[in-house]
Amino acid sequence: MSEIEKKEINDFIYIYNLNLKKFLVIRKEELITSNDWEEFLVKKGRKIPFILFVGSDIEPLVEKIGDVNFYNVRKNKIELFYKYTENQKNYRTIINVNIPYEYYPVFVNQIDNIKKVINLEHKKNYDTIIFSPKIDRMGLLQLRVHFPLTTLVQVDENTSRNQINKNNLSKQRMTDIVEIKGIDFALKNPVYSARYFLRRLEWDRMYEIPIKVSCKNDEVEMILAFIQLMIENKSKNLELEIHKNEILKLKKYYEFVLLILKNDYKNLEQFFYENEDFLNNEVSVRDKLLQFLQSYKYFRTQSQKKLTREEEIQLWEIETLLKFKG
Repeated sequence: MSEIEKKEINDFIYIYNLNLKKFLVIRKEELITSNDWEEFLVKKGRKIPFILFVGSDIEPLVEKIGDVNFYNVRKNKIELFYKYTENQKNYRTIINVNIPYEYYPVFVNQIDNIKKVINLEHKKNYDTIIFSPKIDRMGLLQLRVHFPLTTLVQVDENTSRNQINKNNLSKQRMTDIVEIKGIDFALKNPVYSARYFLRRLEWDRMYEIPIKVSCKNDEVEMILAFIQLMIENKSKNLELEIHKNEILKLKKYYEFVLLILKNDYKNLEQFFYENEDFLNNEVSVRDKLLQFLQSYKYFRTQSQKKLTREEEIQLWEIETLLKFKG
């Protein structure tokens, strides 16, 4: 639904484009064929709210999922209702609007789990995400990474029909959490550690995380998502712009770490080929990669998933390549 769409309601025609996130309302008799609807929408269009429900235990009470729904405007407000199936209670969220027409369009979508965020269309358009209380802290962090500017609302299973609980943790800074619970709390978890050290621009400690802690694939993917978000925001933040080279080096380091954790030796060859100059010139990063490999081998010997003979050979070859760079 990336093109111009039209919807007739009574004497009016709603014209909208989801990519632009805009709509117009005209009377039927005013409708003319135009190649300039996009320009009209950009200049005069009103905003279409985008709502995403996350969780299979939430039931949006809407006509269409993954599409535009039209809601009655009453006293400059529209109401969206949904049900939390665990307690069978009904909830609502209210959107304030200012429009002299009877209906207002809202795009409503739903995914049953966090993993499906990656394939969402119109990902940048969502204003509000209403998520299940069963979404754990890691899932909440993923939502915040993918939707840094979106309002996150957790369904509170104990509230009454007309209340929703805006989850304060969704906007709480990791440094604030550490102040309350102490640094040891963060260091027990690679993702918390990364958030804390990135906030403080402590690059050396970022390199140490996978050296000192046995990381999982999804944890490193989350850390890479944080780093990518910093790269995308560097033009808006002078401090990040100053440190852009450090951030980019850190990204390459964690890309290497993730390939090792995934035993993806085929793409490791490609990594070496694409980053030959980087590995030749960045001696300190190369040393950290070698330290990581030593830690990785140690962690594997302490786990139930021991290194195979083939893996030992492959890791030895990678270490050799790193040692003879430069």
